[in-house]
This record gives sequence, C-alpha cells and structure tokens, in this order.
Amino acid sequence: MMPPFDRDELRANIGHDAEMERMLLEMFVASVEAALHQLREQLPAVPDDGFDRLWKTQMHQVKGAALNIGAGRLKDLAAEGQDAYRADAAFKGALLLRMDEAFAELKIFIHADGGSR
Repeated sequence: MMPPFDRDELRANIGHDAEMERMLLEMFVASVEAALHQLREQLPAVPDDGFDRLWKTQMHQVKGAALNIGAGRLKDLAAEGQDAYRADAAFKGALLLRMDEAFAELKIFIHADGGSR
C-alpha cells in the first residue's frame, strides 16, 4: 500500500530542511482540519448556492494543500469534491467521511515519523 503522502518528494522540494518540513506539515494539518470542520458544521440539509460556493472553495484549498505535500489520496478526494460542488448533501456528507478517514490516516503517518527526520 502506498503511504498517505510522499515524504521524500516533500523533502526534496524543500531542500531537506527539517524545520521547514515541520512547519509545512503543521500548517497543512491545521488548514485541512479547519476546512473539513467548517464544511461538516455548515453542511445544509437542503441545496444552498452559498454553501456550494464555500464547498468548491474549500475543496480547492484542500486539494492544493494536499498536492503541495504529495498527499495523493486526499488530493484526489478533494478534486472529486471540487468537481461535484453542486452535489446533494448526502453525497457531500459521504465524501467528507471518506476525506476524514484519509486525513486521519495521513496525520498518523505524519506523527509516526515525528513530523520530520
């Protein structure tokens, strides 16, 4: 099974700077946690154009953050969500559960290595 993100690629992209890696991963975790929390809290029971725009924006942000650290599964899920921003609440809720699972796995992987070597 592939790791949740490509730590070697991230390290190569930042010149193997352990402090930069730690800071980037901390910012990544905080920003994705905030985005997913906001979407979960505001998920409407009925269609809402304002929420659809928020959803699309947050999915784009998560996709970019995941791409920056090489978190392929989370990036793919966020891209799916961004493309389906007009989907119903049931689809969005199910996708958020899948994203929560991928994000939890990713955080375990990040912390298992101490965030950096």
